[in-house]
Amino acid sequence: MIYQEILEEVKKQCTDVSEFAHEGIDGEKVYPEAKYGTEEYGIYKNSVLGVVKQVAQHGGEGKGEDWWIVYHFVDHNVYIKIDGYYQSYNGTEFYNGWDCCSEVSPRQKTITVYE
Repeated sequence: MIYQEILEEVKKQCTDVSEFAHEGIDGEKVYPEAKYGTEEYGIYKNSVLGVVKQVAQHGGEGKGEDWWIVYHFVDHNVYIKIDGYYQSYNGTEFYNGWDCCSEVSPRQKTITVYE
């Protein structure tokens, strides 16, 4: 499946983008014994979409207003990023609905810092 097909299936399975962002896709845990906070904890096998893995997240309390999460649809090698905004008094919001979702790819960057 390509990005658009995956997103259409996600829309069928989730009531809104907030549910997708915070809960991910329903499915069986690949590692049911995994502890919260470990990499294995966020890996599921969905009956339609295959293996779905949460690979990155940023934002929330103490990290400013930018908030995002990235899911990797392993069987299709598609990454979907969901952009939102965090406000301490209201939590995470997704003002653009499903338009908050975009296809991304992992890239390594080299930076120079002076300490």
